[in-house]
Amino acid sequence: MEFLDVINQHYQELSPQEREIIAYLQRPESSLTKLTSQELADACFVSHTSIFRLLKKLALDSFTELRLLVLKYQQKAKHVLQNSTFAAVAQAYHTYIDQIFETLDLSRIVKLLQETDVLYLYGTGNEQKLES
Repeated sequence: MEFLDVINQHYQELSPQEREIIAYLQRPESSLTKLTSQELADACFVSHTSIFRLLKKLALDSFTELRLLVLKYQQKAKHVLQNSTFAAVAQAYHTYIDQIFETLDLSRIVKLLQETDVLYLYGTGNEQKLES
C-alpha cells in the first residue's frame, strides 16, 4: 500500500496534531530516512507517544514501516517533479483536449452559436480570467 492510500483510508480518525505530522512528512525537504521517531517528534513539536498513536491509527506495525512508505512516496514525488516540465504538462493537456473534441459531436452547438445574436459566457476557475 502507498503512503497516500494509508493516509486517505484513516484521515477522518486523525487528530489535528496527527494531521500536522502527516503534513510534515509530505514536505519534500523532510528526510525521514535520517530521523528516529524521537527526532521526528521533536521536529513536529509533539511527544514521542504521539508518533506511536499515529502509527496505530494508520494501522502500521512499526516506525520502520512508516519510514518505508514515506521514502517511496518522496521518491515518486521527486520523479514526477523531475520529469514534469511545463512543455510536457502543456502537451499532455493539449492531447487531453484534443481527445475530448474527437469524441464529441459539437455540430449542434456550433450551429446554435452561429445563429445567435447574443452570447453570454459564464466561467468558474481560471477560464473566466482568460476571457476578461
